[in-house]
Amino acid sequence: MSGEIKLELEDEVRFWLDRLKHSGTDREKAEAASELAQLPVRTRGAVRTRGSLAVAAPSEFPQSLGTALGMVLEDLRHRNPDVRRQVVYAVGEWGDELAARILAKMLSGHGNDEDESVRRAAVSALGTIGGPDAIRALRSAADEDGSEAVRYDAISTLAALALQAFPRPPVRTRGAVRTRGAATRPRQELSPAAREILETLVKIRDNNKEKEYLRKLAETAAGALQD
Repeated sequence: MSGEIKLELEDEVRFWLDRLKHSGTDREKAEAASELAQLPVRTRGAVRTRGSLAVAAPSEFPQSLGTALGMVLEDLRHRNPDVRRQVVYAVGEWGDELAARILAKMLSGHGNDEDESVRRAAVSALGTIGGPDAIRALRSAADEDGSEAVRYDAISTLAALALQAFPRPPVRTRGAVRTRGAATRPRQELSPAAREILETLVKIRDNNKEKEYLRKLAETAAGALQD
């Protein structure tokens, strides 16, 4: 990213942070958070996850805006779920390991958010930040959340994170090789975090009391990791 683009992006971040802090209505605050969430995507492109299974992403806020993340995190407690949802998305794009811990509490455990749309946003945000706290919360949500929609999102996100870290080996063209039936290169051995995700997926797949479409989703995801 060029210096001019960085400065332009920083100016936009400052503008929307100011709008988020000083908005007079909930609608304006939600809009400001939504705009903040979209800014990093311009530079990241199609890559969704900023972190990995093992390591949470660092904060994307410029160092000159040192207190920006803390200010955004404050609005995760806003009374309006529409505001909280948009702030959660913004935190996913800009947040770090600390943000992941806070989002994890909103998704699962005693402090989880009562609004389904906010928890679904937390699933997406945790999938973007990555890291151990995110994985634990996503595994819990996939298996235990009271909303089928949240569980579906969590299963999908866990599978995507694991497959991104351990993709299928690329298919080679045969070229001058005569034999087509030669053994293919096996997938890299799964990490402990990926194995824990696989265990959660298998548990859901084998749970006869779970909804059939969720079991099918978990089966497909587990199968992709076991190939």
